[in-house]
Order: sequence, then C-alpha cells, then structure tokens
Amino acid sequence: MDETNIEHSGDFIPVTTDEGRLRQLVDYLEEHVTAFSEAPSMEPPEEEIQAARDRVNDVLARRDDSVVHAAMLVLGAGVNHMLPMVAYLRPETSWEDIALQAGGHITTATVFTPSEPTGACVIALHGGPWWAGDGVARENIFSPDCAALAERSGAIVVDLDYRLGPEHSTDAAVIDILEALTWAKSHQGIDSDKIVLWANDASAQPALAADPEVALFAVTNPVLPGADVTADRLSRIGAFHVQTGTHDSVTSGGTELVAAAEEKAIPASAESFLSTHEVIPPAERRRRLTELARRILESTGTSRELAADPVGDYDKDAIDRDNEELRESGAGIMPEIPDHLK
Repeated sequence: MDETNIEHSGDFIPVTTDEGRLRQLVDYLEEHVTAFSEAPSMEPPEEEIQAARDRVNDVLARRDDSVVHAAMLVLGAGVNHMLPMVAYLRPETSWEDIALQAGGHITTATVFTPSEPTGACVIALHGGPWWAGDGVARENIFSPDCAALAERSGAIVVDLDYRLGPEHSTDAAVIDILEALTWAKSHQGIDSDKIVLWANDASAQPALAADPEVALFAVTNPVLPGADVTADRLSRIGAFHVQTGTHDSVTSGGTELVAAAEEKAIPASAESFLSTHEVIPPAERRRRLTELARRILESTGTSRELAADPVGDYDKDAIDRDNEELRESGAGIMPEIPDHLK
C-alpha cells in the first residue's frame, strides 16, 4: 500500500489493519458520497466567487455526518464513532459572537469558554482552501471542534472568521489574526505565554506571516509553500507542533516548519494520525484533538486532568456480560410477535 496516499482500488480488501480500514472508509465515501468524489480546488474557479464559495462550503459542511455514517457501516458498531464535540462538550460550555476592529474592517469571531477555564487562550483559524472554509463549513465542521478543544484543554478558544481571498490579500488575514491576539491580551488579560495560535490547512500561510508572539504555534494538515517557511518567521514562538495525516497527499510545509523551528532552537514536534487530507475516522479525530489539548497544556504551563477518551472502543466482553444479565432478568427481550403480524 502506498504510505502517502490512498487511492480507490475497486477491489475488496480484508479489514485486517488500520490502513485497510481507512482505505475501505475512503473507498466507500468516494463511491457513495458526492461530497467526497473530489477535493475542493486550491484555486477558485473563474466565476462569481461568492457563489462558488457557497457551493464548496455546503459540500464541506456535510462531510462530518457522512464520515460518521460511513464509519458505522464500514468500520462497524463495535467502535464508538462520536465526533469530538459530542464526546467532550458539557452543558456548562458557553460561547458568544464578538466583533473585532481590524483596521477599517470588522472581523467576527466565536469565543468558546470551557466549564473550567485554565487561563489559556487559543486563536483558531479554520481550514479549507485560502478562498473558502468559512460560512456553513466553519459553523458545521470547525466551530464544533473549537468547542470540544475548549473543554478538552480548558483554554478559551477564539474561532476567528478571518478574511479570505481573492477579495482580500493575505495581509488582510494577517491583520485579523493580530487583532485577535491583541483582543486576547487586552480584553481577556492573557499574557503571550498563555496564548496558542492554531492554524489549519491553508490558514498556515497568514498565521506564519503574522510573526506571532505565542506560547505555541500548532498547525494541523498545513498547506504551505516551502518558500514561505523561513526561520525568522518563528522568532517569537515558544514551541511548535505540527499534525499531519499518514496518507495525506495534499499537506505540505510541515517538515520545513519543524526544521525552521529547530534552526531557531525552538522546541518542535510532529505527529501523524491515520487519515487522508479529507477523511479521518472519528476515533482518530478525537485522538488528534486530545493530543493538541495536551500540547496546549504543556506549552502554556496550565493544568487540568486530561481524562482518557471516555468513548473509545467498546469492551466486547463487558457488553456480552451485560447482555447475558439482561437475558437472565427478562429485561430488554422483545415479546413474541403475534401470528397475524408475522
């Protein structure tokens, strides 16, 4: 099997390895779900940009539900397929929309506050190509992960609706990011050593250009031209962490980022998760978010109990014992169906 990409094979593959399970999941989604038939182009089409953006965002917004349903069919009911928000969100989690004055522009953001804040703050930048990923895509894919990360890490998470191209230059997104960092310091009273900048996909480019002063610069599935990675862009970062997919053929720049950080003697780490750029099984997605929460706690010097994933694989023996007890008690047994209803 190609270790960098998973292509549709058309053949049945016995599910004996994690890679085999991922491949079956990808094959199923690409064959049966329109939203996975092709990845969004990194370049916008030559047409009215907002109409094209709305179409792409609508496709992206439907992907999470499709992955969960496909995982239940392909990977089986013996594994819990909860997405991070369903697994980790608490009733006490709160959120509010705020407006940030970024130059002459009003930038909006959603602030997620955990039930037990630790004093850290994460400025979060949604993924997608540099011209899409906002709107319904952000609301249905990224914001739920931000809510889950807030509870998992104890940090306030600011889901920033930064400006996109081609209507705006990268400089506009940089201004939005810097304004969000300023808001965390001035309005929340959080020092730089307690602030994390978390970029996803193409947002790694404006995040890096912002030359941020943060405790941790984390990037998930970066799409970043190697020429944009220079050590001087990392001069005010306390630590760096990159997350990539084991079979991701889209991601770029992660290795260069780690090397640039090490050149500056900045603590740097990288971790891979069983996924392509577009598809990650829900259990692996929970693990990826939990590892990010762990890095946030370590880099900001904050503390909280990071419990084991409460919704991991089911214990088959325990389920069999519970079912046997139900049978013995007579509870949960379907009554006999009358002949006239058979």
